[in-house]
Formats: sequence, structure tokens, C-alpha cells
Amino acid sequence: MARRMRRQEKSAPSSRLAGVGRGKALAVAGAFVVAAVAGALAVRKLAGPGDPVVDVEALERQEAIRTESIEKITRCEELIRNAKLNDASRLLQQVTEADPDFYLGHLMLGYAFMQLGKMNLAEQATRRAYELEPEEPTVSFQMGQIETALGNVGSAIDSLRRAIRLREQAEVPPAAEYHVTLADALAQDGQATEADQEMDRALAADRAMAMSAVGMAGPEAQVALGRALIRRNEVAEAARLFAQAASQQPDRADWQFLAARAYFVQAKFAQAASYIQQAVDLDPANPIYVNLKRQIDAKEFGTADEEQQDKDSTETDQEQMPSVPILLDQ
Repeated sequence: MARRMRRQEKSAPSSRLAGVGRGKALAVAGAFVVAAVAGALAVRKLAGPGDPVVDVEALERQEAIRTESIEKITRCEELIRNAKLNDASRLLQQVTEADPDFYLGHLMLGYAFMQLGKMNLAEQATRRAYELEPEEPTVSFQMGQIETALGNVGSAIDSLRRAIRLREQAEVPPAAEYHVTLADALAQDGQATEADQEMDRALAADRAMAMSAVGMAGPEAQVALGRALIRRNEVAEAARLFAQAASQQPDRADWQFLAARAYFVQAKFAQAASYIQQAVDLDPANPIYVNLKRQIDAKEFGTADEEQQDKDSTETDQEQMPSVPILLDQ
């Protein structure tokens, strides 16, 4: 019965805020009570003289606690939407103390701590949710987010791949944010090719969500998505992402170069000039940077081979000092 009830809980939407509408939550909780009590009465009716008797009152108390937990989680969702994260975390702590086996309470508490920047507490709460419900994709996804933020990219990659696999097994449509977050961890781990593949999957799943999710990821993810957009000939959006990443890590000459090149092929010479100057300042001996600077200063266009361009773009990002031709004729 406990497992069946848990499956019913999981039927509620479980996004980052594990959305449960108030009316639906109360209806679901009420169904728990009815099912539990009806089952308990049936057991009592059929029980023989030596069989254990189900404590119906204990079941009713348990379901009353669960109903209250769901009501509090509904209130917490509103608090989180209004950026009242401290209030939400306090209320969620009450939920987990009163109802310690309710995985959704621990999951949302972990989310609130994560948004507050309390990553160690977020990890503890989310790990408890995982212990209670290891087959729930949202739990593994949130664990992957936290592990990425903590710098544990190896563990993060495992958690995120598990989350994606669980969704596939449940025949749930792909979630772009799952692939973006995995791409971020892979990029931080130096696995540029795999990161690019995940970004392609994210764009295929939901382009708008991929663009939104990458805004909350690290600069490595922004570069990976920028490369994926270049392959789709979406140069303007790629240039914005390259520039955003370059501004976050101004010591990355290769990212300055990517931004300069993307602006240059759009004939946005002023923007391109500032980024290529930064790349040359960081690495004045690099002939690729020097040649692109000359072309930008002279506003000269060459011709580009798209297949070579895509290969060069990937290889350029894998090394901090690119040694491949730029996408324009030199």
C-alpha cells in the first residue's frame, strides 16, 4: 500500500518547484485517506482470529499529516514564486520534520536551499529525497545541479545521465534543461564533444527552454550552446552567448576569439574589434588571432567552408590556444 501511495504522489507534476495545485493536492490527499481506510477496513473484516489487526486510526493520522504536508508545499510554491525563500525553507523544514518519509518535502527543501546558495544543506535534503524515491528523475536532476555547483562534475554527470535515463524509461518526453545541465557538467569536465551533443539534444527537445536554461548555467554551457547554434547557422544568437561567456571569463582568449569571429561574419566590426583585441592582448603570438584582427580592422571578408568551419569551431574551444585555421580565408 505504501508503494502504491508513493506512486500516486508521483503522479503530481514534479518540475523544479514540484508543482502541485492546491485543489488537486487536497483531492489527491483525500484519495489517499479513502483508499487507506477502505483497504484497512477490508483487511480487518477478512482477518482471522490470529491475524494482526490494522490500526485504522494510525492510518488516518498518517494521511492527515500527509494532507497537511501537501497544503504546506502548496504554500511554499507561492513563497518561492514571490522570492520569499527563507520563509519557504522554514516551512519546508516543518514538513520534513513532521513527515520525514515524504520525498517531495525533502526535494523542495533542497531546491529552496539551492536557491539560497546553501549548497551543502541542499545536497543533504536532496540526498534524503533520493533515498526515499530513487526512481524519480527530478530528484537525480536536482542532485546533478547541486553537484555541478559544488564542483563535483564527475558525480554530477552520473546523476544527470541517470535522470535522463529514468525519463526515457518512463517514456516521458525529453527535457531540454536536463540536457543543458548535463552539457554544462561535461564541458566543465573537458568533454567538449559530448557537451556539444547534449546541446544538440536540448535544442531538439525545446529550443526556448534550452535558451532559458543556459542562462542559469555556467559559461562553458553558453559556449557549448553557441557552438550548437553555429551549426544551425544561428550566428547572431551564438555571438551573444560567446560574448556573455567571454565577459564572465575575460582571461579566456579562445572565447574572446569566438565572440569576435561571430560578430565579424555578421559585419558587426565594432563589436568584433573589442573582442579580438582582447584575444590578441592575451595571446599576441597566436597567428590566428592576429590575422583575424587584421581582417576586422580592414573590414575584409573571405570565404568559409561550412564543414571546416564547424570542425575548427569545436577544436578551437577545446584548446585555449587554437592552432587551426579560422573560418575565413587567410
